[in-house]
Amino acid sequence: MRDPTYAALVPQLSVALQEAILDLHGPEFGITKELRARVDAGTATPEELTTYTRNADQVIDKVKTDMRSTPLDSYSKAQIDIITLANAIHYAIFQSRDEPFAKIVPAADVARVLKQNEAPRFFGFTASVRYSADLAPDQMVSQFGLDYTTTDKDGNTSAPYLVNGKPQPFVYVMESPMTDDIRRAAKIPFDPRILGGIEAAAADPGRSEVVRQAARLVSQPDVACVIVRKDAPDDPQDALAEPYRQRGYTVKKSADAPYTGNAMPQFGKGLDGKAVFSDLVQEMNIDTSKGTALGAEGAAIYLVVPKQGSSNTGDPTLPRGSDRVKITGFDGQRWERPVAREQLDRRVEQLLRGVSDADRAELAKRLVTHDTLEAAYTAGEAKELPGAPLKPQAKKGIQDHEARVKRHIVAQKLGYVVAALRLSDTDKKKQEKKKKRASGDSDRPAAPSKRASSED
Repeated sequence: MRDPTYAALVPQLSVALQEAILDLHGPEFGITKELRARVDAGTATPEELTTYTRNADQVIDKVKTDMRSTPLDSYSKAQIDIITLANAIHYAIFQSRDEPFAKIVPAADVARVLKQNEAPRFFGFTASVRYSADLAPDQMVSQFGLDYTTTDKDGNTSAPYLVNGKPQPFVYVMESPMTDDIRRAAKIPFDPRILGGIEAAAADPGRSEVVRQAARLVSQPDVACVIVRKDAPDDPQDALAEPYRQRGYTVKKSADAPYTGNAMPQFGKGLDGKAVFSDLVQEMNIDTSKGTALGAEGAAIYLVVPKQGSSNTGDPTLPRGSDRVKITGFDGQRWERPVAREQLDRRVEQLLRGVSDADRAELAKRLVTHDTLEAAYTAGEAKELPGAPLKPQAKKGIQDHEARVKRHIVAQKLGYVVAALRLSDTDKKKQEKKKKRASGDSDRPAAPSKRASSED
């Protein structure tokens, strides 16, 4: 259930974040406190407004670079304050609004979900839909730091979201309305070196009350989790994380870059120096070992492709949008039949338009075909959804049977009088009526039975 009390925090946190960013980097780009005051008061000259708006973008770019590239043990107090305030804003929104939630999923998961008829489950790194709503697929890859590599059992490495060193131009996304499961399970992922800095800020009388309040919020064990950013093979992962484990924090397996450790996902070395998108957004992490985070009725899986007719202006800071096709939807009980072949083929053709033959061959191997989707759906059609809510009639029947069995077991072991104490008031009244009918005299109590009837 969302908590509207968090909503009141957002305006003051947002003002504090803006001030923290401009205090740190504004003077470097000609944005002084005096200029900011004139802009806020509406007394700035047209030339000053031009300077402010043009250079503000450079300030934000500087913050993005710092958040991605600063060594974790080298963050300044001012940078820790920016991280703290940004995450506090995100968490307050996350807890006070019913925003849809999303996760980019591997292609293989799309067919697996249909084949197993699994309820939509969120796991690992995830984020609110608004953080990717206006982005092209390749911008999503860079934004959420998907330029990582994997190594198989034979030692072969691959980059599942890069093609010839570039972000692949499609993704599969699972989206769901917000649920209590998701809200409860999702935590802010911090490297312990960052979390330690935030905890220090919470106790620092030299910080503003807004920063200290934000730090106290995001450093709680039920809000944050610990994931060590492994920047080198000899990083002391256990030594860094163990104190937090002992204090009740969820500690996850260490992660290599491009995991940032500050909950602001951005591209890593795989896309460094290339014109790719990045922004200051926040992500959450869901640890499935601590319980499920199930999506709700209305969840769906989409194939997201470049927007029809869009052109790359060369400015990576401009979101280019996307088109998508709904692969399948979840009705609360099971997944729907996959999208029609014609609709899927149309989006795939749109995706591959203008792609080189070499890239086309690689992308074709990564896409889930309509035949694969249909086969997976057919295999899962007969399966009951694991963990799905029972229909009311079926649920009542099971509960009634369970009650009868329990009454009989208790009666045998403890005798009728003790068994009666375990029945509901309604059940006891039914028992009294039966005994009265059996005795033929409703004014006289029935003789005690030796055991409870197994036919109740």
